Amino acid sequence: MWGITNYGNRLQNYAVSKIASDRGLEPFTLATKTEDDSGRVLLIKDFVRTIFFLCSGGKKRAIEVRKKKFRKFNHKYIPSIDNEKDIVALQSEYVFLGSDQIWNAYYVEPNDMVYGKNSNKDRLICISPSFGVDEFDDGTERVIAEYLEPIQHLCVREKSGAELIKRLIGRDVPVFLDPTLMLTDKEWEKIERRPINVPTQKYVLKYFLKEESETSIREASEIIKKYKLEEVKLLDITRPWEYIVDPSEFVYLIHHADVVLTDSFHACVFSILFNKPFWVYKRMDSDMSSRMDTLFQTLGMENRFIHNVDAPYDINYQGVEKRLDLERTRFNTFIDGIIREDV
Repeated sequence: MWGITNYGNRLQNYAVSKIASDRGLEPFTLATKTEDDSGRVLLIKDFVRTIFFLCSGGKKRAIEVRKKKFRKFNHKYIPSIDNEKDIVALQSEYVFLGSDQIWNAYYVEPNDMVYGKNSNKDRLICISPSFGVDEFDDGTERVIAEYLEPIQHLCVREKSGAELIKRLIGRDVPVFLDPTLMLTDKEWEKIERRPINVPTQKYVLKYFLKEESETSIREASEIIKKYKLEEVKLLDITRPWEYIVDPSEFVYLIHHADVVLTDSFHACVFSILFNKPFWVYKRMDSDMSSRMDTLFQTLGMENRFIHNVDAPYDINYQGVEKRLDLERTRFNTFIDGIIREDV
């Protein structure tokens, strides 16, 4: 795992761990070690210090406190190991690759670890990994093709990823939804946690990974005024209480929001899980819409990019749960079929 302060990354990692433990396996995540990943537990003194600087309007230590809260989430829900040799020493029965963008060569150069090169090929299972984009340069694609060729149990999260694999090694592979959607809303409720400073009134939740567009700012303002809503804006360091929200609190805030405005894939996922009204905005400086396209097409929700400020609650979830159940059945059949072969 890497990017430990990304909500989607942490929550899909938890989902994969839950998928493994539900099958009687004891999951461990292979974590990449960075200077930001040291330390495991949020101590009482850190919490007291957090209260002090937040109440006094301080922002200097917000990033540090946020990281510590994420580490606490990891420590509680995602057992991890810091190097590949420890995984080998454990004599792991299975190695799961995924999910999220572990194969995005713009984030991490293709290597033995992310493609499970040193693992038993019979017990190497892909869990909806993602390339993140539709293509790479020729040299990178040649390297990726060499890594993909020996993997028996291939699958991906996006249709564009399946097309890339078909082009590189000539194989048709299944496309599955993100593992966060393989858990039900009731399962996610078990780990959600109410933030300390959550609004007492109904609110719009804004979560943008890139710069918020003028369109979103305008539309949010109209909704807030018309429906008398408060605003919660994650990742805004000028709002320390909202900036330090951890993954469990993130789930809570989406679950209890009136409307969600976002450019985030996983904010869409959790809005769907909790049947929340949500609007999606394309990112201003990048195009990573393939995952959105696959998600919305699969669930029959292609109209989420169309916004009507006079009807922000207008969303049709009829049939979505049935489609989700079908996708969960497909996914479980894939995983269980591989594991049962070894029994």
